[in-house]
Amino acid sequence: PDTVDKAAAASGGVYTAANGLWARASLEERLGVVRAFRTNRRIHTVLMPNLVPSGTDSDTFAAAWASVLEGNASLTKLNLESNAIQTDGILALARAVGSPSCKLAELRLANQRSTHTQAAEEAMAEAVASNRNLRTMTLNTRSTR
Repeated sequence: PDTVDKAAAASGGVYTAANGLWARASLEERLGVVRAFRTNRRIHTVLMPNLVPSGTDSDTFAAAWASVLEGNASLTKLNLESNAIQTDGILALARAVGSPSCKLAELRLANQRSTHTQAAEEAMAEAVASNRNLRTMTLNTRSTR
């Protein structure tokens, strides 16, 4: 949490993960950074594109972000493009986006280096339709049906 607070103060409310440091971090360290956003009220934009390589626990990463989105009304932009989020991660994010507590105005999920089911796509479509705050969203569809 202290790291996130320091980043917020230095960046004007925008947090960009450093790919070199992120690559060396353990899964627990990465999840700790993500979880710190749940209580942080200074950051409004998080940029984490291209940080979760294929073959890692990308759905756990996405589920951690889903938990953040359900509990943080300050976060308005989240970029998770070009990661490897799969079906369970998309479903977790859809549940969060559909939650009344989610205040995101922009969610970027394009270019995931994995596939997900049509059910995950449909769940995200329903969540987006019910979210009155979300104005911009990207998601490439590579359904496995």
